[in-house]
Amino acid sequence: MLGTRPTNSAGHFGLDPNTTIYYKVAAYSANGTEGAMSNTASATTLSAGSYSLNGVWEQSNGAQITVSGNSGVNSSFGTPNALGQDAINKGYLTLGGQRLRNITSTGSLTWSGQAMTISYYESSPNIATGTGWQIVQ
Repeated sequence: MLGTRPTNSAGHFGLDPNTTIYYKVAAYSANGTEGAMSNTASATTLSAGSYSLNGVWEQSNGAQITVSGNSGVNSSFGTPNALGQDAINKGYLTLGGQRLRNITSTGSLTWSGQAMTISYYESSPNIATGTGWQIVQ
């Protein structure tokens, strides 16, 4: 038995790939009387390497990146900071332009890749001078 929950949902985290969990549940009446156990149900975690980041991801400033396969593109800019707005104005960042590349799974729900960065001079931190790529994990 995994435990009891006073709700109609359950979740398990940190399970290994290809792990099967079996469930049986019982209902309780308002006065605490246990009903009959259910039939056994099962669920199996995804196999290693079958996880995907595909989808639309939103950053804290509202900017969205659409990820497909091993890359991601800008799908909206949200509310950029001064440096980001300058990079947009200069065409360094564009809608549909690549923002992530070389995304690879490094294990169970962990990833690495490269993210586009905006370059600037320390003396002018809100003035974009170009872009580059930085490894992210």
